[in-house]
Amino acid sequence: IVAGINIFFILFDTVASILIVQLLLFHVGLQREGITTYQYILKDNQKKREKQKKLQLKNARRNAAINEAQREGRSTFTLKIGQYVSCCDPLAEEKSRVEAPSTARRDRSTTPASTPEEDEQKQEDPVDHA
Repeated sequence: IVAGINIFFILFDTVASILIVQLLLFHVGLQREGITTYQYILKDNQKKREKQKKLQLKNARRNAAINEAQREGRSTFTLKIGQYVSCCDPLAEEKSRVEAPSTARRDRSTTPASTPEEDEQKQEDPVDHA
């Protein structure tokens, strides 16, 4: 029984020591940055609010894009599990078209046919452009 109690206190002391060292390192980091704990908390809360605002904006844009696609008669398969998971995410499609239109995979049902210049490029370049 005494050995069991000693093992319990050794484990408890080890965990407490690890937590104290973590707290010490955290405050050393704050001191290096030249900010107080209160300033860190304010900055962290500001980051969380900005992240939440971006997420809300992204969801609003996604819903608008889905509604627009439905009005145009395009497929808008979405599966909602906590957040949107979609095989045809309109924001991802929009981003890929803006960033790299020549390398973006095209959905033939939602994009216009390729131009004659693109057809020539496909014939000259053996790389698959699909």
